[in-house]
Amino acid sequence: MLKITGLDEFQRKLEQMRRNVEQLEGEHQVPLTELFPPAFMRQHSGVTDFETFCREGGVDISTKDAFAALPESRLDSAVKCLTQFASWNEMKHAAAADWAKRRLVDDIDR
Repeated sequence: MLKITGLDEFQRKLEQMRRNVEQLEGEHQVPLTELFPPAFMRQHSGVTDFETFCREGGVDISTKDAFAALPESRLDSAVKCLTQFASWNEMKHAAAADWAKRRLVDDIDR
């Protein structure tokens, strides 16, 4: 007879992943530093973090209003100069997908 072990742990991980999927439903307001963590910025650009990207790209993030007032062309220019992405929109979508993947596996190994 073959004995299979670890199914309880596998089931617990699947249940946690199911809960994580439920939490991902709907819209989310994610702080920029969480959307663009250092690991993402190092992987996709020549800078170490989002703050450095903004400083080197001339992007004002001193307030939400200042950031919201930036023309998308300014963001596109910074993205093209400092990252592997062609536009701010492309960078945001890649970061959102990365953020969702991280949320999906939250607490799986606990």
